[in-house]
Amino acid sequence: MVDALFDSVLHQGTCGPETAAAVPDLVALATDSRIGDRLRSWILVGLFVIATVGRRALNRPAVEPPEAAAARVAVSASMGRLTARWDQESDLVRFCLAALVAACPEDGAAVRAAIGDLRAAVPGTGREAALRLAEALADTDPPRIVAALRDIDADGSPYATPDQNGLRALMSLLTPELGRATVVDSRP
Repeated sequence: MVDALFDSVLHQGTCGPETAAAVPDLVALATDSRIGDRLRSWILVGLFVIATVGRRALNRPAVEPPEAAAARVAVSASMGRLTARWDQESDLVRFCLAALVAACPEDGAAVRAAIGDLRAAVPGTGREAALRLAEALADTDPPRIVAALRDIDADGSPYATPDQNGLRALMSLLTPELGRATVVDSRP
């Protein structure tokens, strides 16, 4: 169901004119209190994909197509609404929100420090490494992005910027985390 929904707004992995227009409805769904954590997490991952699709391309300089830029701006403009319940969300949802902060650092700055707290709570895990990468991306710190990529054995393409490689690697870490998530992912 979620796959079909996102395929309709991000057809074959590319943004069209309808992508940015669909973001407010996706955000409304992601913030609906009747939606469970696992579905909410998948929707947040879909929003991450939408927000980063134009910046994960392996080209220099990174040229973001206009439709992708409009979609990223729409997701970024929704960050306050998406992160408003950070303290009440499960660890899994906060992990996915941390990825969105990495994708939209300016508008996710309000919860940036909380990502460090979330990372500190999961030492020695794959989630910790992914959150370290998310923090480096959120801080737009290329040397830390490169170091975080080395920590997860994902140096990336020499033809891409650290930001591009970091966003691609973070995307590849999101789905396995959702697959490993269990009901023990607790709410505070």
